[in-house]
Amino acid sequence: MGKKRDVSVFDAIDELETQDRRADGKRHKQHRADQQRAQQVYQQTQIYQHLVESRILLQRAIVANTKDTAAANVTSSSSPSESPSPSVSSKTKFRDTCNELLEQLLLARNQLSGVGNAQDKKNFYKNIILSAESSSQLSKMLQEEHEQHREQWRRILNQRHKSLRLHSGVTSAKSSQFRVMDASFWEQVEATVEYEKLRTNNNNNNNTVTLLDDSKVYQQLLKDFVASHAQQTGTEAAAAAAERLRMAQRKSNKEKNKLVDRRASKGRKLRYKEIPKLVNFTFPLSRSSTTSNLQQDEYFQSLFGGAAAVTIQGQTKL
Repeated sequence: MGKKRDVSVFDAIDELETQDRRADGKRHKQHRADQQRAQQVYQQTQIYQHLVESRILLQRAIVANTKDTAAANVTSSSSPSESPSPSVSSKTKFRDTCNELLEQLLLARNQLSGVGNAQDKKNFYKNIILSAESSSQLSKMLQEEHEQHREQWRRILNQRHKSLRLHSGVTSAKSSQFRVMDASFWEQVEATVEYEKLRTNNNNNNNTVTLLDDSKVYQQLLKDFVASHAQQTGTEAAAAAAERLRMAQRKSNKEKNKLVDRRASKGRKLRYKEIPKLVNFTFPLSRSSTTSNLQQDEYFQSLFGGAAAVTIQGQTKL
């Protein structure tokens, strides 16, 4: 018996140590995952700050150029005989600011993609931007980079968009309406670009009457509608059936359960449903009193001079 007991004790100790090692491994794994998530959040915050800074710089440059152009137009309209040219320095400053912003954006995009050396790319972008005759070369280079990283950007953007929708509760079971509008981020961007192109073409051709064939739009809407309903699994139908069954049972229970049960019982008592707001409730009663509350208050009577009325066997003493 003693040996068996010792063996069982050692087995229990070994099992406890194994459980401790497993728990320690899980804690280390969770800690590493938390560190990775924190690093990703920090990187996303840095990217967002740089994007906000770029937007502010671009908006500042556009506003400055608009003000300079308006001032030049006012000057030319006030003195048409002199007909001065617009400010060359302001245009040069605006162009330099836009070139610097474009260079920073291209460099940031290259660093995110992780292709090539950053310093070499910076010099390459700077040389192309500064050369006035290489606008077609710049467009061609941007198009090549776009085609090269298009699939990667689509996958990452759709994944981030899906994570944001999941964390914000948009994809919960209660908000399952408008499934046709739940498109991916990349599809929304492409639809916006196509709409902007169509609107730009309409604004440019205001004088010419053109007929637009919008049958493709309705075909695409019909295709999205059919695809969204075809992708629905059987679990949603089962969940809807279960919800309808619960609603029917709840309705039947409401009809069966009455407020007051008047059936005969052993104690001859009425069983009724209590309303919490009406428990121990009574209406106020108005009673006529000959004396006021202030005259009966001992503290009020003892305010001035410490006089108090004490009634002893029908006699009042001051």
